[in-house]
Amino acid sequence: IDQLHGSIEIGAIMLAPSLSRTAAGTEALILQIRWAFSLGYRRVEWTCDPHNAASMRAAQRLGFSFELTQRQRYATKGRNRDKACFAICDGAEWAAVDAQQRAWLEPTNFDDAGQQRQALSTLTAP
Repeated sequence: IDQLHGSIEIGAIMLAPSLSRTAAGTEALILQIRWAFSLGYRRVEWTCDPHNAASMRAAQRLGFSFELTQRQRYATKGRNRDKACFAICDGAEWAAVDAQQRAWLEPTNFDDAGQQRQALSTLTAP
């Protein structure tokens, strides 16, 4: 959390297997993003290892825009580790992503079995 610059980072996310790839797990992340902007943060960042394809897809599915990869950002477990950075910024960008996320969360987007009718990734695709 960088209050001085109005930025907050989401990283090192670990969901229980029962929440992974579920509407509830996605909604929990959406609520975190919404919470940050409601507090007046100007930017929400998502960071992950670029080798973590699932995390990279999740960031884009949630509406984050890829910004950069910091090469050799960390040294862990005997290897250099890069850091991929994604962000959503306030203003028009957040308004658009928020509308896409809200549309996805609409009860009419889910059938009686709880399966989504339209994927979030189709709403947030660039």
